[in-house]
Amino acid sequence: MACRIASRRGSCPFHDDHTPSTKLYDDHFYCFGCQRSGDVITLASELRSTFCSLKNDQIRMLTVAGEVMDALRRQQERQKLWAFIAGDQWDNADNLVFTNEYGRYENNKTLYMNFKRIVGKLGLEEMRFHDLRHSYAVNSLKAGDDMKTLQENLGHATASFTLSTYAHATRTMKTASAERMSHFIESVQNREKVSNSSHPV
Repeated sequence: MACRIASRRGSCPFHDDHTPSTKLYDDHFYCFGCQRSGDVITLASELRSTFCSLKNDQIRMLTVAGEVMDALRRQQERQKLWAFIAGDQWDNADNLVFTNEYGRYENNKTLYMNFKRIVGKLGLEEMRFHDLRHSYAVNSLKAGDDMKTLQENLGHATASFTLSTYAHATRTMKTASAERMSHFIESVQNREKVSNSSHPV
């Protein structure tokens, strides 16, 4: 039976692949770089245990809110308890922050189903997991972050790309800024009127 070639080509997890060299078919994969081939289950299993490069292949340092660090520390304490209970079965060689009760990778379906359950309760059934990133970006701008800081936190190559991506948010912020300036001018004018009325010529 002929296989339909998938429209995607990806990096091979079996060798140091700097260019996408793996073709995905309906029932198998083939790497043109190292000639590795096999069923898609084998490939998926390997990908789950392989770290991918960061966005733009750049390491970035993040300064996060204190509340976020507190949440991460609480997770670390949970892991200590899980490790104690699991004993020899605990396996977190990569020192991951978010794991299951045995220190292993969280299943992506588990994360997705829990995410959909939470947003469903909030009435946001259509929200995607990646929308969390956009929500962070928009709220960062509304909170007063400058475009350069947001660009570095998101890992975008340039601030111009960040600006074009979140132009809708900056337009809303400009409108709000204009309204604040209008209120400020009105308050100054009112003070002048009060001052003039209390000191007639």
